[in-house]
Amino acid sequence: MGEYEYDYVSQFPSNKMIFDTYINTQGSIQDYYCERITWIDGVNITKYEEICKYFVKSLIYIHNNSVVEANDSFLDITEELCEYINYWLNYELRNIIRCPYNALNFYHDIKQNNYGVPQLEKCKKNIKNFDDTTFINIGVLYKLYYNLDKYLNPFSDDKLKQCNYANECSKLYNEKKTQCNSNSRSSFCKELIVFKDLYNIAVAKEDTCPDLKKNLLPPRTDSSNLGSQELEESDTPLGETLVDRGNELKDYVPPGSFSLGFNIIISVSIFLFISFLLFIFYKFTSFGSLLCLRMRQKKTFCDDMYEESQQMQLGESKNKRADMNNKEYYMLHNSISTS
Repeated sequence: MGEYEYDYVSQFPSNKMIFDTYINTQGSIQDYYCERITWIDGVNITKYEEICKYFVKSLIYIHNNSVVEANDSFLDITEELCEYINYWLNYELRNIIRCPYNALNFYHDIKQNNYGVPQLEKCKKNIKNFDDTTFINIGVLYKLYYNLDKYLNPFSDDKLKQCNYANECSKLYNEKKTQCNSNSRSSFCKELIVFKDLYNIAVAKEDTCPDLKKNLLPPRTDSSNLGSQELEESDTPLGETLVDRGNELKDYVPPGSFSLGFNIIISVSIFLFISFLLFIFYKFTSFGSLLCLRMRQKKTFCDDMYEESQQMQLGESKNKRADMNNKEYYMLHNSISTS
């Protein structure tokens, strides 16, 4: 098993809201999937049933809502939703003292007692157990993105609370970035740097939060060169991370603060879109037929012109040969006459 990729953790706060909202509106019709299970731990039966009901309803939601419409196209968000529900399951089971279950065998028991239910198979390749390091790293990133989301989308006019969310971001980031000083290329550290870039953009114009750090620095990869930290900031993979995670940055960039990377993406997108439209017009509309007809007419005209030119050249050549023959005849005739 390779290193865990943390790409979807930034969406966990919104995923949590989606599942909580959905499950709170559902009745008990799906509870029988969990009520038929005999749990091996008789002490925490109620907790296991609650976890099972939330988990099963989440899988049913993913099965029915894994494709969403976005920007006049359809986007499959199965991976994103399944990664969140897998983390949620690991988290809930780890919070039970001396729990005999992990995510995999808990999921196995549910499926074994509900054989042949397709909705329960939706996330089967995403449900897995986390080692302690990965679980902790996901929790750190989840908390960072949760606080940033709360700062950007406050539900009240309490500015102090909003500033506290931003301060929690900078505090937690600075605590955790030190573990990336010697290994900034790990998946966790790459995602931590992505968060740093998002945070710096989000708070760039903030002027009402006192003592707020607006410029989080990247991990220091060379401890012997302490003076290079500011230089490293200019070399951070802003272009790389903004392009790779452009969809997320679009949600966080304040109005009017587009980066060079976005301008390039927009220009290329417009070019590709226009090229695509021209292809559609040519291939599937009367415009293409008309264009082909005009091109064939032009080709026929050019062929006629070429043939006429060839005939004229052939005629001129024959005339020249006739003139030469006449000249030779007259020269020969004159020479005979004079002799």
